[in-house]
Amino acid sequence: MFPGPGFPHAFLEGREEEQVGLVVLRELPRTRETLLLRLMGAGEVLQEAAAELGRLPEDAWEREVATQPLLALRIEIPQDSADVEDKEYLMSTMELFEQWEQQVERKGLDRGIKKGLEQGVKKGLVKLYRARFGELPPGITAAIEAMHDPETLDHWLDLFEVKSADEIAAALDIVAARP
Repeated sequence: MFPGPGFPHAFLEGREEEQVGLVVLRELPRTRETLLLRLMGAGEVLQEAAAELGRLPEDAWEREVATQPLLALRIEIPQDSADVEDKEYLMSTMELFEQWEQQVERKGLDRGIKKGLEQGVKKGLVKLYRARFGELPPGITAAIEAMHDPETLDHWLDLFEVKSADEIAAALDIVAARP
């Protein structure tokens, strides 16, 4: 085996007639370009690569490509495994797993807050309309229930505060909103 032309010294090739190539993961340079390859390693190589992956920005393409398969494998390994390699893998990917958990928790919290605000604004629209004009026409009720865009709902609050029932219906593009 000898170094392949144009590749780092960790890429080895056999003689032409052998048609064999080999990558020695532990000998790859510790660069972002080799990160995904090093994540296929074991022991210290994997540990360093997983830590590197965890330090990349959340929107790094390497995270998007590598996190899901790494965590899927982690889930397949029994937490009480007696296998040394399994234990090493679980330890090497622990920080990455914790970051992923926090990210999922943040996204869930953000969605919950957004949904809660949306429901609050919708209730506010209903109360405001009822206070000004009485019972809501079915078309306005349906429009409020169907709308999920926060900016539009916020704009509707402004309309409901100052416009007439007919102007509100026209702004919401509702025909015959008034009984």
